[in-house]
Amino acid sequence: MKTQVIISGAGPTGLMMAAQLCRLGIDFVIFDKKEGITTFSKALGVQARTLEIYDEMGIAEKAVNEGQIATNFKILIGGELQGGFDVGSLGSKKSPFPYMLILEQFKNEALLQDYVLSYNKSILWKHELVDFEENENGVEVVLKSAEGQEISISAQYLVGCDGASSPIRKKLGFTFEGETFDQFFYVVDTALEWALTYNSDIHVCLAKNTFVAFFPMKGEKRMRIIGMLPEGKTDKDNVQFEEIEAMLKREIDIPLKMTDLGWYSVYKVHTRMTNSFHKGRCFIAGDAAHIHSPAGGQGMNTGIQDAYNLAWKLGMVIKGFANETLLETYNEERLENAKNLLKSTDAIFEAEAGSGWFTSFARVHIFPLFAGFLFKREFVKKAMFKLISQTGISYDKHSLSQDDMPDDKINAGDRMPYFNFEDENGQNQSSYGFNQDLQFRLFYFGNDNLQNIVSHNNSFNETLQRLKIVKIDLDKNRSIIEEIFGEVNSPFILLVRPDNYIALQTSDISVNKIKEYLIEKVGIVHA
Repeated sequence: MKTQVIISGAGPTGLMMAAQLCRLGIDFVIFDKKEGITTFSKALGVQARTLEIYDEMGIAEKAVNEGQIATNFKILIGGELQGGFDVGSLGSKKSPFPYMLILEQFKNEALLQDYVLSYNKSILWKHELVDFEENENGVEVVLKSAEGQEISISAQYLVGCDGASSPIRKKLGFTFEGETFDQFFYVVDTALEWALTYNSDIHVCLAKNTFVAFFPMKGEKRMRIIGMLPEGKTDKDNVQFEEIEAMLKREIDIPLKMTDLGWYSVYKVHTRMTNSFHKGRCFIAGDAAHIHSPAGGQGMNTGIQDAYNLAWKLGMVIKGFANETLLETYNEERLENAKNLLKSTDAIFEAEAGSGWFTSFARVHIFPLFAGFLFKREFVKKAMFKLISQTGISYDKHSLSQDDMPDDKINAGDRMPYFNFEDENGQNQSSYGFNQDLQFRLFYFGNDNLQNIVSHNNSFNETLQRLKIVKIDLDKNRSIIEEIFGEVNSPFILLVRPDNYIALQTSDISVNKIKEYLIEKVGIVHA
């Protein structure tokens, strides 16, 4: 069997990789040793950046309909409401999805699987990796089916989305360093009878030595409950659900009854990452490259972003549009992101679950007093949304980013800002309405006809034909443009990558500037 890309693992990361390769018209084989998509809820939070990608794929509306938007965060101590704040509009005007969506992992996997199947692609379930070898022409992978039959597949590239115990990561010789928290945690999905609200409210019950969080899920009175077991518990296999329920009632001081138990698990929290995402023709992504605490709901979303970052680069190289040096930027960008993410999730998790005297004191006596006040401040809401939603991830210091206007509020390497504008026909448009086919886009902010400018250079037409050109009239849209970019005294352009990050920001409105960037930074072949 021959293909262009082999994907090991069909969880959220692997399925997203497959979905993006479908969009790009790249052939692939995806396999997993499991029987099918997970039947458990597992990861729960879907952040704005992931929903923006779903929107490009035409599945965001279905995701939102199947999930539950979280709108309020409520803090309780000793069974009494001590404060809270609105989380349903944290990202107002910053994203078409200014909230966190609570959507179980199995539903995300089902959406992505259906998307892949809609392209007449199949998933090799119950197939396990036996071995792989890289050679000068690509990668040779040997799989074994549930019946014991061995299958040999040749491909140009191999992507390991095969989880925290990744055989691919291990054979590549990458490290996976980090730590494991001593205390056990539990997760319960259940229908819940209590006197507090259901619907869209997240409830967090704080105590000196523990916390318990309740997340609303789609369905009649359904909740995800996360909490800590008492210190000293050393054998998770001997923890029964009835013990968790009794302990929960004591800790939160709120009468409740659990019915229709869906799933529960006891686990330890790990925080680890690899030292590299890329070696030769092999890549790793998702849990194979990094695992985090559950704080902020980042894990599944980060794996999805890994796949989204890598897929368009593989597509351009495989199609012959760019040389292989472009693939080195995957490791450059996503490795640093993983480092930053571990720092932030560890800090949040320590505040939630740390047992130090000051952390315990602050959790109960300081945080509830100041949370409501702080989250009414726009700069706090903006910073929190950027962090949690993953819309604040930036590659501004990396090799694919070139900024000739560095003093502006938006930099090359930042995610393309979300805003609405009036086009030349007087129609309302979104800056996110032009990326259905994963291509570079050229946004021209000015009053002249940019098409007339770029069409004079016939030698560059082949490359320009692969650019979606969007004109945003400065006169018609000055107020919204200056709100986002700062004061604008002259026309400028943004060259936006297929993954919706700004590649080039410049006031040099010329074909040669675009050509120079694409050749030198991206390695465009046909320029």
